[in-house]
Amino acid sequence: RHYIGMTSDAERRLEEHNTKTGRWTSAFKPWALIACEEYEDRKAARAREAFLKSRAGIAERKRLCGKGAEAGPLPAR
Repeated sequence: RHYIGMTSDAERRLEEHNTKTGRWTSAFKPWALIACEEYEDRKAARAREAFLKSRAGIAERKRLCGKGAEAGPLPAR
């Protein structure tokens, strides 16, 4: 399973997913951070999150997770 989300502190959020009980993420722990992108503002981050969660973002999600022929390092943002 892969989780896509937006936060101002990725390490803190990862810790929350791995230690707290919740309706969704706690059932699939432990979680590991495999990709992290930073954006200048919340609007841009929200747009990227929406894209990655969309059908159009499937290939990009696979690339970020290291699956597929085009897998590689993340581009600078």
